[in-house]
Amino acid sequence: MSKNPGHGVLLKSDAIAQPFRAEVQAALADLPRPPRLIGILSTTNKPSRSYAEFTKKTCDDLGFEFILKEVGAATDPSWAEGEGAEEAIIEANEDDAIDGIMVYYPIYGGQQDHYLQQIVSPYKDVEGLHFMFHYNLYHNIRFIRPSSLTLSAPPKDSEPTGLLPEAPPPGTVKSIIPCTPLAVVKCLEHVGVYNTLLKYGDRAYGKTVTVINRSEVVGRPLAALLANDGARVFSADIDSIQEYTKRP
Repeated sequence: MSKNPGHGVLLKSDAIAQPFRAEVQAALADLPRPPRLIGILSTTNKPSRSYAEFTKKTCDDLGFEFILKEVGAATDPSWAEGEGAEEAIIEANEDDAIDGIMVYYPIYGGQQDHYLQQIVSPYKDVEGLHFMFHYNLYHNIRFIRPSSLTLSAPPKDSEPTGLLPEAPPPGTVKSIIPCTPLAVVKCLEHVGVYNTLLKYGDRAYGKTVTVINRSEVVGRPLAALLANDGARVFSADIDSIQEYTKRP
């Protein structure tokens, strides 16, 4: 943390990311084949294309196989933005050779993008945008049984009880969390905002955090993550300020 209260800290991501990269590479070394991730690009949006190119580079560096599937305006600007995106998602869902799916948003914005996010199979959703993962995030459910992903609604007995373990209990896996909010939490852990002497799930206890932005992709999930870890969070957006906390 900054030695001068009120001053910001510029973080360089390489040192923070390296242990996670090493962990991923070690896990991949034990697999019979590299996991196959497909990215679906359906617009002329330049940041989306840059993100797709960055995804490929990262996958190549770590040992994943990455396939970029371009549809709609991404292949020909005379085509409609988003044309073919839904069909590409359904095709990837049904392809047993595909292990994970990324869709480069925004496409239409608003409810139409939300609709596409729900089409992605939760078995292959690497972004944590499916409603099942949203439910888990906002109910502080950190570990799930893979079989629960076939249900039309979260199981009633999935609420957390007792002390939270750091590692997934037998028969469970970690629930998927949107990557940018999770990355912010990892940065805060790196600079010592989280107190490792406290039990897992309460290591941000006693901290007050302001999150500026309440988007469904970054701001709101980040506020929930921090509150789940014990922080008192003020979520500020253009029209209101909300408080997030798990205090009774």
